[in-house]
Amino acid sequence: MPGLDVGDRVADLTFLRPAGTAGRLSEFPGPLLLVFLRHLR
Repeated sequence: MPGLDVGDRVADLTFLRPAGTAGRLSEFPGPLLLVFLRHLR
């Protein structure tokens, strides 16, 4: 799923989190990941 790949990169670039955290975020579905990112904002 390319959406998860993009979400993982966005999370990594935006929050500069460790690879472990980025890997966990990539497990979320695309839409849920977007909601999660907006919630953290």
